[in-house]
Amino acid sequence: MELRLEVAAVAAALISGVVSFAVAWQTASRTLRTELAKLEGVVFSRLLDARLTCYPALYAILSRLIKSIETSVIGTVALSALVVEIDEWDSKYAILLGPRTTNVCWHFRTHLRKATGQLTALDLPVEKRSAIVRNIFQNCSELELALRSDLGIYGFMGSKIERQLTRIVESYGQGEAT
Repeated sequence: MELRLEVAAVAAALISGVVSFAVAWQTASRTLRTELAKLEGVVFSRLLDARLTCYPALYAILSRLIKSIETSVIGTVALSALVVEIDEWDSKYAILLGPRTTNVCWHFRTHLRKATGQLTALDLPVEKRSAIVRNIFQNCSELELALRSDLGIYGFMGSKIERQLTRIVESYGQGEAT
């Protein structure tokens, strides 16, 4: 009988130990998750602050480019200057870009550099010139949206964008952009 009491006492102690371990494990896991979430929030807050400091400069450059395209006053010299300005911004602040925004920015810069070279050709057909300008506008708009998305400001592309692009491209088709 004494053996049964000892086995029961050991079993009770073992069960108590397992339950205590499980409760301590759960408590420690919950505390760790909470602290990691706090740390993630602090890091994201600092990243957001840094982005809010530097993103407006690039956004302003992109806005100027879009307005120049809309008013048909952009020339290849101005485009070349914008490429330099955007590349300088990228050299300083690209580390703060989100994963998707990094890819969109690289694509935009590459396309803008190529388009600037193509637009310098004097014998470029009107249709080709219009297509190049349309692509610049679309890539610029995509980068603007990516920047806004990194900041948590979401933009929406409505049905009017196609009409707007058509009007802009048609103005370039009339040889107004050189």
